[in-house]
Amino acid sequence: MQKIRMPPLSVLLIFLGLTILSVIICGLLGVIIFGKLLDNVSINSILNSQFSNLEIKKNVLLGAQAFASLIGFGLPILAIHKIFYLYDDKNYIPKRKVNAFIIILAIPFIFIGMQAPINLLYEWSKLVSFPELFKNLENSALEMQKLFIEGNGIFSLMISLAVVALIPAVIEEFFFRGALLFIFKKLFPQKFHLPIFLQALLFALVHFNPPQFFSIFIIGLLFGYIVGFYKNIWYTIILHFINNAMAVLMIFYKDKLKHIYLLNENNNYSVWEYIAGFVCLAIGLILFEKIYQKLKINHV
Repeated sequence: MQKIRMPPLSVLLIFLGLTILSVIICGLLGVIIFGKLLDNVSINSILNSQFSNLEIKKNVLLGAQAFASLIGFGLPILAIHKIFYLYDDKNYIPKRKVNAFIIILAIPFIFIGMQAPINLLYEWSKLVSFPELFKNLENSALEMQKLFIEGNGIFSLMISLAVVALIPAVIEEFFFRGALLFIFKKLFPQKFHLPIFLQALLFALVHFNPPQFFSIFIIGLLFGYIVGFYKNIWYTIILHFINNAMAVLMIFYKDKLKHIYLLNENNNYSVWEYIAGFVCLAIGLILFEKIYQKLKINHV
């Protein structure tokens, strides 16, 4: 098929518009499909706040979430790759072999360390007086998250980990640090930092959670620089999954294990914990750089 030549800005607008349309359609289709498959429940019943069967509602919405993530975000990524000229090279989604030493040594330090700036920015955001609408958005997101995750048994936990942790980690990284970052690089070919900043900004905006905007933005920025410097999306997928999975485990076991409950209730860091977190982050990034440079030397 002949590739279409278009300016990067046009490709960006088509990509974003197609994604919005695709996610909305796939979300609604997901509710209809899984509503029929699981208990022949209509879309109006599922979306009705008075619907009493929370187990059915949870299962239908989990299915719809997975469908909207995989198809809704996946189709635009593939479409841009297949249709437009210059968006079919190997760097569209920067995938290389992962190194076990980076995963074992650097990733744990980065994950532990990045919690410090994330928590610090979230605590600072609490000092801002957000409009009631924004607070309601955050509360709605938390309620939906609890609905998706809370449950009993290992099977319920595995489903939650797959839908809430694994699928978003893979799809969001392919979308934001893969396709979107690549398009921004085409739009600003002489700039290194601006494309990373812009994808992080959109990453934070699409979560529709203003009180956590800066925390999500810093995650997008960190992951963007890792992909920007090291041309490998698998490491950010691993980090993203671990971050999501820890949140899932904290919610799932909150009422089941006493020390998890205490961690949820007492999540304010002391000064020394912040210092330790930033030190861990620095150690992780230094280890990442050292191992990466050694790999480059060995492959010359």
